[in-house]
Amino acid sequence: MDIKKSDIKIDVVDGIRQTVNKFREYPSIFFSEMDIHAYLYHCLYSSKLEVKTRDEILTSCLHKEYPTNFTYSKKYMSNYGLRKKGRRGNFDLVVLNPEFIEQFDIKNVVNKDIRDVEMRSQNNEKFRDELLIAIEIKYVVNNSKSFVEEVEKDIKKLSFASENQS
Repeated sequence: MDIKKSDIKIDVVDGIRQTVNKFREYPSIFFSEMDIHAYLYHCLYSSKLEVKTRDEILTSCLHKEYPTNFTYSKKYMSNYGLRKKGRRGNFDLVVLNPEFIEQFDIKNVVNKDIRDVEMRSQNNEKFRDELLIAIEIKYVVNNSKSFVEEVEKDIKKLSFASENQS
């Protein structure tokens, strides 16, 4: 692994700062939340985030719409862990732990199959360290109650991640 986790975290903070500053200076560049996602991804992407999986597949630590390792109810914002109740969500943007990528095959790193998640969860130490960073972004166009509720739901989803992941 060529990059330290602490360096990745510093780079992410810098990328977020750069995105926020661009938004403040030129808000009309961003028509939608997806524009903000794309700009942040652009700020963060670097070949130093590319890592090979255990089966020698090159991938990146940086991914959009990455699946959660837990199920939950979006309506009630209840955390179900890995029980069959609820559904898995996705984080807007994640930075995977390079060590996780190196220790697992590409199928596990992609994280689509809940059965793989269940198998990985049996090693709690490794399982909790799969994510370095999870990011949720909201493009709030007004202070309506529905926007506030959506932000609260994202905060809750991130708190579920800290309970179930890292």
